[in-house]
Amino acid sequence: MKKLIIVESPTKAKTISSFLPKDCIVLASMGHVMEIPENGMNVNLETFVPNYVVSKDKKEIVKKIKSEASTSDELYLATDEDREGESISYHIYKLLEPKVPTKRMVFHEITRSAILNSLENTRDIDLDMVNAQEARRVLDRIFGFKVSPLLWLYLGQNHLSAGRVQSPTLKLVVDREYDRMSFKSAKYNILKATFKDVDSNFIQANLSFINNQEVVHNKEYFDDSTGKLIKEDAVLLDDKKSQEILDDIKNGDYFVSRITKNEIKVFPPIPFITSTLQQEANRNFRLSAKDTMRIAQELYEKGLITYMRTDSPSLSTDGMFSARRSVEEVLGSEYLSERPRVFKTKDQNAQEAHEAIRPAIFQGRFKSSLELALTGRARDVYELIYRRTLACQMKDNIRQSTSLTIKSDNTENTYTFSAKGYVDIDLGFKRVYTDEKDEEKLIFPNLKEGDKLLLDNLDVINSSTNPPKRWTEATLIQKIEKLGIGRPSTYATIVSALVSRKYVIVKDNYLVPTFLGFTIVKFLDSYLSKFIDYKFTSFMEAGLDEIENKKIDKFKFLNDFYNGDNGLVKSLDFKIGDKKDAIFLELSNI
Repeated sequence: MKKLIIVESPTKAKTISSFLPKDCIVLASMGHVMEIPENGMNVNLETFVPNYVVSKDKKEIVKKIKSEASTSDELYLATDEDREGESISYHIYKLLEPKVPTKRMVFHEITRSAILNSLENTRDIDLDMVNAQEARRVLDRIFGFKVSPLLWLYLGQNHLSAGRVQSPTLKLVVDREYDRMSFKSAKYNILKATFKDVDSNFIQANLSFINNQEVVHNKEYFDDSTGKLIKEDAVLLDDKKSQEILDDIKNGDYFVSRITKNEIKVFPPIPFITSTLQQEANRNFRLSAKDTMRIAQELYEKGLITYMRTDSPSLSTDGMFSARRSVEEVLGSEYLSERPRVFKTKDQNAQEAHEAIRPAIFQGRFKSSLELALTGRARDVYELIYRRTLACQMKDNIRQSTSLTIKSDNTENTYTFSAKGYVDIDLGFKRVYTDEKDEEKLIFPNLKEGDKLLLDNLDVINSSTNPPKRWTEATLIQKIEKLGIGRPSTYATIVSALVSRKYVIVKDNYLVPTFLGFTIVKFLDSYLSKFIDYKFTSFMEAGLDEIENKKIDKFKFLNDFYNGDNGLVKSLDFKIGDKKDAIFLELSNI
């Protein structure tokens, strides 16, 4: 009995074929075979039904699929397990109109056991997922084709585009730049003392109190967004004030007034979801979200990791025990957490049926990048996933945190210096996975309260508050995820679109808005502010999830967006001639 299995890519087809019996033919559709033509909106604005046609570059592929389907006894649609994949399967089904049994294959990883299991446990095409995906495409199509022409008219550049998710994301980048422009930097000094104990061990500490009044000694005393001093009663040391107290400080005797020790438990990071993988790859390797997803896609299609577009951090039972087995084999059972760790998302819209991004399972365990002979960035990304997955089933990192207070004696004023540091008691999961955000270790000698110290050196460090940092791809993706803008499958596309269209540029890994980016946001903020509002964009994303979950009707959702009381039609209903001069004047004042 001949079985025809359709996947998206040749790599995926090749990997899957190696696990299947000879009566299975695997073909690649090369992604979507149906498209909405670019020569117009091609959406019926009364029914919101799009006009799909066979993609020009897919006609030969479709011909080949039809030919094989005509001689097959069963059809299996094995595209990716997300909305995009469901939509591809649906369009192939509609195109073929098969007369033979048609089944939907879904799997989280491309291994022999996963593929054979999915072949035996198929389901029907999920039309609710298809409806949610089609609603997204229609929504984005309407917004782009209705709003973009206004940008062409007012900005005189016909290549510009507005996007339902792209434009709010651009607004984030522009708003951050405005925050930087309005930031008022504050200058202050830090008095850093180096003390020496009787055994000539050195301890560094910052001046934190004069008498009982707090001294500004780090950036936490200032508002991150404005640069203003939060604690107005705190002493801010300028050059004059620093000089006034230097001699008094230098002439004092010092002793340890207080030592506070706490044992801190640091939990391992949760397994990767799409956004966190993109963030960590950017932080560690400066990879763009687009490049990270390309590499992850290749790893998935070769059967080395689970599906890379997911918003769920949960591990399957097999995945969890494979991680634990791998820790046991690589490090030893003593490094395992006492009980298996189970992870769930706080996002109510996350697709819990999906699994976190983890290595594929081979004989009940994970293989390292060395065992798989991976090289280059593929090795880096895989190793990141491998180590993070092992870490999630390991013991906590246990550290001893020490707070040290040093006070003056025989001085006109009482000076208090403070220092904090920690030492690892048990590295735990940090044996395999560390985070660059970890605080710096500061190991103190074996001191006790009352010990006398000698002031060895005193430095006046000129410091100042800095404006909020520009977004990196990693921090921008983290922000739009937090705001509920977009979904895992769209993050990389959103950011790369802003860069390719020159609305932002990448400088030293930071995203900087161009004048064009400023201008677009200024126009949209002035006349269509609702549609680039973060809460509204998040609300629309939630609506797409509700379509998939059968909570709202697709037509009603789209009709409200377009024809509703506060819909797009009424928002665009302003007199262009009356407002054109005013718009130009506003744009000139950016």
